[in-house]
Amino acid sequence: MGMKKSTQQWWKLLIYLAVLVIFLGLRTFSLQKSFWFFGDLGRDLFVLQDWANHPFHPPLLGPQTSVVSFNQTAGYYYYLFPFFLISGQSAYSTLIATLALYVGLIIGAFVIFKNKKHWQPVAALLFLIAIHPQFVIQHRYVWNPSLVTPFLLIGFWGWWRYRSRADWRWLLLMAFSWFAATGLNFSLTPTVLVMILLFFWEQRKNWRVIGQFILLSILANLIIHAPTIIFEFRHDFLLTRNLPTQELLQQETLFSRKVTELISHVFLPERSMRGGMQLSWVIAAVFIFCVWRFKALRHSWVLIRSLQIAILTALLMLLTPFRMHEHYVFGSLTFLLVALARLPKQILFIVLIGLSILYLRPFYFQFYAKPAPHLIAEQKSCIQQTCEIIKLHGLEPIFVNTHSSSHNHQAREYIFWLKNFGCQAIDTQQFNATPTNYMVVVSDRAEFENGKTGYYELSQFGEAVELEQISCKENLKIHLLKKL
Repeated sequence: MGMKKSTQQWWKLLIYLAVLVIFLGLRTFSLQKSFWFFGDLGRDLFVLQDWANHPFHPPLLGPQTSVVSFNQTAGYYYYLFPFFLISGQSAYSTLIATLALYVGLIIGAFVIFKNKKHWQPVAALLFLIAIHPQFVIQHRYVWNPSLVTPFLLIGFWGWWRYRSRADWRWLLLMAFSWFAATGLNFSLTPTVLVMILLFFWEQRKNWRVIGQFILLSILANLIIHAPTIIFEFRHDFLLTRNLPTQELLQQETLFSRKVTELISHVFLPERSMRGGMQLSWVIAAVFIFCVWRFKALRHSWVLIRSLQIAILTALLMLLTPFRMHEHYVFGSLTFLLVALARLPKQILFIVLIGLSILYLRPFYFQFYAKPAPHLIAEQKSCIQQTCEIIKLHGLEPIFVNTHSSSHNHQAREYIFWLKNFGCQAIDTQQFNATPTNYMVVVSDRAEFENGKTGYYELSQFGEAVELEQISCKENLKIHLLKKL
């Protein structure tokens, strides 16, 4: 009996190790060529670098939302900061931080469930997260939505545990986990709202428990959003006062388009919408068949609740006037995978094989390994050369922006590199406080013509004469300008 149990433990360990290897492999293979350091990655390291240079001034605001000019929790940066320091301020530090969180989730799941009958559904769920293209894509390009799923799952586990043991500490875990997820990305608000309403429905006859959860939720939000609250008190509630005057950005009112985008993002990311629709019908048929055929599933709290959360979240997202971005589907997608993992073993095995065939196809491997426009080494070499010229000619401090094929002109990633090499680079927000007669324009996959090319950052600087042009590669040039 002891030998059999020992063999089972080894099999469990090997299965979880296989999931871990697949998870890390899909997110790190060909990374040196495909890792694109720009945009939000540059923004995050720019903030972390500033904190490292001013250690007693931690950031009070997290990343800004794309819908209104309001900031998410700075707790995101507090989590990233140790990895930033330990890695020697590496451009890969946020990727390391994200992988560490999920590796911790996988190891924690093994430790908690290895001796319980639920270890197989948990391993299946982690495998689905490991291979699902939407997760792989978001993890290979790291930003704040990449971190939300572990918090949703931990909160859901706390809820499940509370049903068997009504201890207020499980309520505390639920509150902190769910509101940490929304703090990292406000697009998770519909998901958390649905879970809270379903929890209240379960406890509708127990107002004491509802009251406990509300108080613990208030406590959780006060702690998670403490930096934002401090900022608001310091600056006369600047963020809150500006909210009523702002227009909603990235709106989308065409319901049919939102439906097709939602289905595509959840089922077959980066593939045809028609294929995603067909897969959604197949998975819906699987659920209907299983609930009809296996009576025990009708009483499976995990399957029913996770399906309710996935469906109701999707409906709420569809009813909002915002565009259906890829990271908006993480709430629905996470709980759809939870529901799939709770199917009967025979059906689950078939589903895992089918999804593996779909998601581990050459198309996705080629997509993940798609070369970045500029490699980390190319960016560093280019900016090191630029910084040497800036210092040689005394062009400091210098205003930095990007003329790019993307919409972003703020050039945070290039400011990060310039500061990394010791140059006094300033961005758009610092420009008025730090007047300068010199400017860097990074021409990134776009042609810059002084006096003809125009955008906000250029007009903010004013008319200028070009001092020098540095050609780093065909689609990456640096223009050094002086104000007239």
